[in-house]
Amino acid sequence: MQKTIITIVILLVAIAAIVMFVYPSFEKLRMTQATIEQKQQEAKELKEYVDQLQNIVYQLRGSQDQLAKINQSLLQSTYLPSAFQLVQSALSSSGVRIESIKLGKELPVKNNKNLFGQEVDLKFSGGYPALKSFLMSLENNSRLVLINNISFSQQEASTKLLPKIGIGIEIFSYSN
Repeated sequence: MQKTIITIVILLVAIAAIVMFVYPSFEKLRMTQATIEQKQQEAKELKEYVDQLQNIVYQLRGSQDQLAKINQSLLQSTYLPSAFQLVQSALSSSGVRIESIKLGKELPVKNNKNLFGQEVDLKFSGGYPALKSFLMSLENNSRLVLINNISFSQQEASTKLLPKIGIGIEIFSYSN
């Protein structure tokens, strides 16, 4: 019976020794495995992010023509001779008679401190085909132009005279 008790005590001491010395190593192994899994997940997410960035770069390289057009359409500053040349060429190609061109204020665009709009008020006389041609030349222009208002007036009661047309436009520019 004493041998059984000694065997049980030795067995209990051996189990206690195993628990005291092996269990901490086992816990350390589990924590290391959890850290490795976490780092692998982070590496996978980082790889996906880099792939997305490479895809965006590839798309931008494919769109360089469109980006060049946008860069051309936004003047680097409101260069008045360029703005007047745009308006004058659109008016002269449409066949209207220019009466006045007035330069308005240059104002920053809301929510974008780098984008400015230069107001220009135009007065000219011409018929509907000339007005349509003028509006089409503004629309087909590579510059960003916004038509704010259009007004018509007839100077005399005679229907033979062409109506006077007033148009308020805004020509946009970009400033760093």
